[in-house]
Amino acid sequence: MKLPEYKGNPPRLAIELNPTDSRGNPTKKRGLMMFNAGELEEYREMIGEEGLDGLMETIMEVNPKKGKKKRSEEEKEDVIEI
Repeated sequence: MKLPEYKGNPPRLAIELNPTDSRGNPTKKRGLMMFNAGELEEYREMIGEEGLDGLMETIMEVNPKKGKKKRSEEEKEDVIEI
């Protein structure tokens, strides 16, 4: 991705990682931006963290499924301790 000059930074190139749908369209408004090899390596290390899979499973269990929204009186608050 080519970025224009911004607040004193010269024009530059960057990598943007953004998941796509079955048609190849981006699914997020903004992706993950990387400007150098050091940032790429840091993201690789973070994504490889052991606890990340378990944390994502917990988040998926807690988040509501896509579909009809609940009315406020039907909702209840849960606290997750990590």
